[in-house]
Amino acid sequence: MRLTTNAPITAVAEELPFFLNDRIVLLLGPDESLQDDLRETANRFYHNTVEYWRDWVRHLAIPFEWQEAVIRAAIALKLNEFEDTGAIIAAMTTSIPEAPNTVRNWDYRYCWLRDAYFVLNTLNRLGQTTTLEHYLGYLLSVTANAHHHELQPVYGIDGRADLTERTFDTLSGYRGMGPVRVGNQAFVQRQNDVYGAAILAVAHAFSTSACGVAVTLHSSNNSNRWVSAPWRSTTSPMPDFGNYATISACTPFRRSCVGRRVTVWRTSLPVWGEPNGPPIGTTTPLPSKT
Repeated sequence: MRLTTNAPITAVAEELPFFLNDRIVLLLGPDESLQDDLRETANRFYHNTVEYWRDWVRHLAIPFEWQEAVIRAAIALKLNEFEDTGAIIAAMTTSIPEAPNTVRNWDYRYCWLRDAYFVLNTLNRLGQTTTLEHYLGYLLSVTANAHHHELQPVYGIDGRADLTERTFDTLSGYRGMGPVRVGNQAFVQRQNDVYGAAILAVAHAFSTSACGVAVTLHSSNNSNRWVSAPWRSTTSPMPDFGNYATISACTPFRRSCVGRRVTVWRTSLPVWGEPNGPPIGTTTPLPSKT
């Protein structure tokens, strides 16, 4: 990586304050010499970025009230999409502590299937279906490579399953509050409602006529192989870690989470049940107690 700038190099390199009497440019990019004028390049990048987001927002179904807040929130969600594969990361940060002087500073630069569904649901309600199409391609790739057709709660942006966590003792961390982490050990957890999140994401392809991947999903043998997994997880006695683990992912502390089983059961019926079954959002009787 190379930083090209018209600011005083010494001040930047040594992190020293300096008097600012003109507009400066800091351009971070590949370790290559800049061929064009720095200011002209920066201005072109800036205007291209502004135009891209204006064009993207122009196609949103924005409500009359709270337009500015909705636009800013939608852009923030869109920024978490990795367009090359369709993955949607939880956050663009790692090793920022949840509270001062704690070790709860995880690496969130990965795709949690549950969190991704919430992003898709929000953007889909705003009429933005491109993100949905990209993500469904990512989801199909992930499920095709799922070990024993079982889904993990989180995957890499490239679809890789192994997210073994590492710490770097040579880095002090945010305001000296380490450790600095790369990877997330949550990938070894069993979280049964991940199937519900996956199915709800797929359901949008069937209910949104603007989505161009519904036919592919409907005819995919891939989805048929793992779609029965939610039913196994609802009846399996194996407990899971719950929605949000508060302790180490390696600690063998699991519970039987009723909420997760209800999520899986409820979300499976509208998509994969009877053709005339109840659509999402309607009231369905709960199964009898056994």
